[in-house]
Amino acid sequence: RGASASMKHWDANSPCEGVHWDSARDRWVAEPPGCSRRPDGASEPIPGEVLFSPTRLGMEGAKLEAMRRRRAMEAEAELRELDASTLAAPAACYASRDTPPPLPSPL
Repeated sequence: RGASASMKHWDANSPCEGVHWDSARDRWVAEPPGCSRRPDGASEPIPGEVLFSPTRLGMEGAKLEAMRRRRAMEAEAELRELDASTLAAPAACYASRDTPPPLPSPL
């Protein structure tokens, strides 16, 4: 008896953007931010997507883990954006000076 056989007993909807049930693979999927949703039944995975099996975690457990992973992906994406904007800021600060910015000290 597969995971899809027990679908009557759980909610296939996710309140979290970027998380959905993939009935072709019988898995909850957490997609990286900025990716378009993979059509259900498509064979090619989205790069960076993470699958959560209800066999190991139960339906709600797999769904919750997928939601946690998606939130972590969103936080990682925000940090990358912040890092990119922070790295650009020193160059702007020193653009009007004649001396280059100091080199970071080695660890």
